Amino acid sequence: MMMRSRLPLASSDLQSLLRPAFQNLATGSRWHRQHTTRVQVHGSSPKQPPQAEPPPKTYFQPPSEPPKTYFQQPPPPSYFQSDTQPPPPPPPPRHRFILPTYVWIIFFSSFGYFTGGWVFEFAFPPILPPVSDSETARYVRNLNAELNRVPIVKELRRYPEIWQESVAYSSMTPEERKGRLTSGVLSGPEAIPVQRIFVNKKDKKVVNVVWFGHAASGWPRVVHGGALATVLDETMGRVTVCHFPAHTGVTATIEISYRKVANPNKFYVIRAELIHDGSTDRKAYVHGSVTPAAKEDEDPVTQAKGLFIVPKIRV
Repeated sequence: MMMRSRLPLASSDLQSLLRPAFQNLATGSRWHRQHTTRVQVHGSSPKQPPQAEPPPKTYFQPPSEPPKTYFQQPPPPSYFQSDTQPPPPPPPPRHRFILPTYVWIIFFSSFGYFTGGWVFEFAFPPILPPVSDSETARYVRNLNAELNRVPIVKELRRYPEIWQESVAYSSMTPEERKGRLTSGVLSGPEAIPVQRIFVNKKDKKVVNVVWFGHAASGWPRVVHGGALATVLDETMGRVTVCHFPAHTGVTATIEISYRKVANPNKFYVIRAELIHDGSTDRKAYVHGSVTPAAKEDEDPVTQAKGLFIVPKIRV
């Protein structure tokens, strides 16, 4: 029988022999702790279930709603609408937008017309007539030539047997004309140099074509109301000369209405006719009016109605 020898071991040999045993023991105890459950001992607190770990903190939270779009496209039209959907509202009427446009057009057109005319008259004033005798005579001749082109003058000259034409105060001498207002002071080339008279003795009517110059103005670019009233009064008085058997008359009362502004350096037509109702051989009611010669179809600028009588003392 073979006998084992019992020889003493060195410390290094002993460590090498025990190291595997200790490693197995450590491995077994670790596995035992992981795969075994502890038995609840009476009186001890139950084991709490493992809690879920909190989510990590995020310092930049994503937006809870989608970002706003400032340029949103309208939804596409749906061509297949159900019967329950109401029809779209009708478009607004166009006259609500067209009316203000016409109002502004009329306003600016009127403003431009009147402003432009005013600026043109002040920027380019009419040429003043000369003061010498030769130039004055030529200026009056030019006015008479222009008077021949006035439509009312052409019309009345077609009936010379009805309308008798004459130049105002042509039957007076130069000395007699100087002593009167319209034939003296106001007869200069700057005031009232031309008056052409047409008389209808049968119908008791008188037409006077007059030129009002700039010297007859009271306010700049406006004929004086007194100048209009003076010539209108004299033209109405010519009707009474045809009506009264005494061939003379004076103004008793006269009522003048100024309707519009009369601008100087133009021809005007003054009409006067007898009002037969109430007129007799010693008193006469006469109606008169003043209209521009170039626009006779418009309303008169001045109207008048007067009573003329035969004076007791012959004038």
